[in-house]
Amino acid sequence: MAALSAMMLAFVSCEKNKGGSDEPIPIQSNFTPTDTAYIDLPEIISDITILSKETAELILNLIGVDYPRVMWVSGTYSSIDADGKPITLSGSITYPVNGDFKRYVVVSHYTVTSDAEAPSNHFAIESILSFFGYAVIEPDYIGYGSTKDKIHPYLVMDLTARNLYDMYVAVVPYMNQKGFKPQKDNIYVLGYSQGGSGAAALQRLIETKHTQDVTLEYSFLGGGIYDITAMYKGYVKSEFLDFPCGAILSMQSMIVYGNLSLNMNDIFQQRVVDNIDEWINSKKYKIQEVNELIGTQKTAEIFTQEGMDLESEKSKLLCEALMKNSILYTDWIPKTPTFVMHSTTDNVVLFSGNADALQQHWATNNITYDFDEYGTHFATAPLFILKAIEIMKKLDAEY
Repeated sequence: MAALSAMMLAFVSCEKNKGGSDEPIPIQSNFTPTDTAYIDLPEIISDITILSKETAELILNLIGVDYPRVMWVSGTYSSIDADGKPITLSGSITYPVNGDFKRYVVVSHYTVTSDAEAPSNHFAIESILSFFGYAVIEPDYIGYGSTKDKIHPYLVMDLTARNLYDMYVAVVPYMNQKGFKPQKDNIYVLGYSQGGSGAAALQRLIETKHTQDVTLEYSFLGGGIYDITAMYKGYVKSEFLDFPCGAILSMQSMIVYGNLSLNMNDIFQQRVVDNIDEWINSKKYKIQEVNELIGTQKTAEIFTQEGMDLESEKSKLLCEALMKNSILYTDWIPKTPTFVMHSTTDNVVLFSGNADALQQHWATNNITYDFDEYGTHFATAPLFILKAIEIMKKLDAEY
């Protein structure tokens, strides 16, 4: 498989657009495969570099000696873009080779900056769930894979949810035609970091628009950005950014997709404006490489003075877009049982004002919160996957 490279690289998801969840679902079309590969566990787990030796051993022990061989398939499907126009997107499916699987898991992936990291181009860490007997559906998002020439709508909530949902709609008939059906029709959704936000948006879309079409069994949200406004305010109040490319990704996305009367020079320093197409929009560089190209972690060297003044008209416009793409500012409360995990010492998606605020907003009995000092944003990611696996194994113990 030519595309199977860059195995699990670094981790780190406006005004409601025309491509939001109120638009009708396009005519159902099957997922069209473009590349396939057989994946064996011992080989793949050693290539997932974000996993420590200890965590890899834990996963191997959880799976046991009877792990299945899995099939990784990349391909394309139909959805819509931010203007509500038809678009062909890409992603991957990973499932046990024999087609015997427990449920579908729809994954909203973590932040990537190179096209090589997109799910249609490599075996992502979430696809490990296929070795536990699940079929994992993982879209690339607009801006990667088949649409790598487009600016990625980072954290644009409704559009991301719609693109995720449409891949699930496309994959089911494709798998049915192969004679592969889940033991249970109820699905899981899962995501970490940007993916935590995307998974929450997908959950909201299903629970508010598509309860007759699909039933959620459980949702797993890890390290998510639930209040993008708080993240922006944290950026401008700080003199130092742990994750500078995330700041640029998120603000660019709001300016491009938020229908705002803003341009890049209003928020970013000229050096950022001059280089953003090469650093980020070229999709050539991994996250660590992008941060090295940016060459600074000083907030004042990334944002303009007006962009750092939260009372300026430009910043207020930006905050309005950020609020409209933040789960925390919706009146939706999950009905599906939901697991929310966040490290209180997260250095990228800060716990304070984000996950703790979500807990107050979603104060219901069907949500399990797991907040503790798990370490950095990156260190918590594989722990989240492990905890999700443990919960899934209990839920599906009858199999």
